[in-house]
Amino acid sequence: DGAGAGADAAPDGGGPPDGPGPWVTIPGGNGQYTILAGGQGWYCHQTELTEDYTIVGFRSAPPPGIHRAFVTVPDLRPHTSVDFQCSINAISSHLIYASGVGTAGLEFAPGDGIRLSAGKFMMIVYQVDNRASASDVTISTAIEVKLGAPADVSTELEMVFLGTTTISIPGDGMLHNVSGLCAPREP
Repeated sequence: DGAGAGADAAPDGGGPPDGPGPWVTIPGGNGQYTILAGGQGWYCHQTELTEDYTIVGFRSAPPPGIHRAFVTVPDLRPHTSVDFQCSINAISSHLIYASGVGTAGLEFAPGDGIRLSAGKFMMIVYQVDNRASASDVTISTAIEVKLGAPADVSTELEMVFLGTTTISIPGDGMLHNVSGLCAPREP
């Protein structure tokens, strides 16, 4: 949570705050949500990239109430709105970053990075939880990227989310086997 961190530290206390490129709010912003008292769920923020980006690091400073965040690059525009309520199924197979409470900052090794082209969509999927509160809370999220120059990257990185996100286990106290398919879309 960055508590006690010095003014020059990264917001989450992980990773150095300086280096070859600037830390900036993720392109297109992160979204703002009002979570009702006692509420929980999934929220999404999407944006269309207006220019090319070279990303050489990520860091997250989630406010209270955000438990997980996933940054994906869907093949198609997933929704007509910018901010909307969604589900874990909104996570596409082209995952580029994932974090949870306490995740440290991440800077890639020299020469490694992620290139995103103008016209692509970026979506952030958040799991939020306000069940412990008796009042509504409005949160602004905080995921940042470290930008680099295209020449900084000789090896492009990506994460691939394989498997299913639609697991349903009845609350009957019995043992249940659950399985799903695990097939990448390309070698």
